[in-house]
Parts: sequence; C-alpha cells; structure tokens
Amino acid sequence: KMNTEGEDYEESVESVCDVEQWALILALRRIIGDFDSLGYNRGKNNYIYQRPSDGRWVLIPWDMDWLLGNNRPPDDNLFSGNQPAINGKFLVYPKFRRLYLRALSDLVHGPFQTSYGTDNPPTPLDRELEVNYQILRAELGSRVQSPDWSDGWGIKRWIKARREYVLSQIPDNPFQITTNDGRDFSTSEAIVLISGTAPFEIDDVKVAVNGEV
Repeated sequence: KMNTEGEDYEESVESVCDVEQWALILALRRIIGDFDSLGYNRGKNNYIYQRPSDGRWVLIPWDMDWLLGNNRPPDDNLFSGNQPAINGKFLVYPKFRRLYLRALSDLVHGPFQTSYGTDNPPTPLDRELEVNYQILRAELGSRVQSPDWSDGWGIKRWIKARREYVLSQIPDNPFQITTNDGRDFSTSEAIVLISGTAPFEIDDVKVAVNGEV
C-alpha cells in the first residue's frame, strides 16, 4: 500500500496506516537525530503494530540510543533517507508532508525546548536531563558527560541548535484564500473548490453558507 501509484495513493495508505501517528513518530525520531531508525538512514528499529480497533498499522519505536548529538549534526536534513516508500513518497505527498511538518512544529513549540545559553528558567526537558544525569553520574561516575557540556555538542547545546534549525525549515503559512486570487466571487455551481494556505495548527476549515456551516 505504501508503494501505491497514482490517484489511489492517499486512500490506500490511509486505509492501512494511522498517518498522523506515523508522521509524529517519524518527526520525533528525526528531530532527536535518531538516524538508526525507520524513515531515516538505516530503515530499522521500529515495530509495526496492527491496531485491533480499526486494523490500521502504527509505529512503535525501539532501540533509541544514537541521538541528541551522538551521531548527527543539528542541521541534519529533515527529509532525506534511503527508504523510497517513506522518504520518496510518504514525506513528499502534500497531505502527509503537512502532517509531518505539523508534528515537527508541535515538538519545537512544545517539549523540545531548552533554556541553555539563556537566563530563562529550566524547561521540563532540562529538568528531565538533569535528573537522568544525576542518576547516571552516581552509577558511572565521571564517565558521564554533563548535559550542559559546551566543548563540542553537549546535549543541551545540540538541542538548542537543532530546534533553531527545525524552526528555520518550517514554512510560515498564513491563512490565505488563493482561489480567484483571494478576491470575492459568486457562483451558481453546487460544488466549489476553494484553495489556499493555513498555519500547520489548522486541521480543517469550515465554511458558512447563508449562516449555516
């Protein structure tokens, strides 16, 4: 189904995959630089589970250890990879690409933030990193690097740079009707296709006709 060609592609993929969940997992693993995963450079380290409630397949990540600056630079590409069904089709198809970019946007405006290099208080991610650092430090001693390490790509420094890069790659899509160049128009047709752009946070647009949605 992921390799379906032509106009049936969208319907075929959505019939077997929870596309929003796939977009989120792909975005999560990409943003943390987990190159050793499905949809990145290695094409592995994912279980694919068929959900009993609707029969659609979802991704369950595992073996996440090459990440957060451990292997990839903070400006590592958000779309490249060697799995044609994902990198050459799923992430290119406009509807699914939008879901992927929205997931990236949700991450950089949500949990994927650090106060590193600023006077701002620690973020939830900063606090989580510190807790885990102290646990590992107690067990392994000086072999464990502080997340605040600044000589090279310490974790917080990498997260800050990665977030800035991702933000630079997410298009600014204002809400805009492009049909008829955005000008008012009237029609006697029963069905009208209205095109335009909208921020990634917008999931759907409702139109009121004669006061009814």
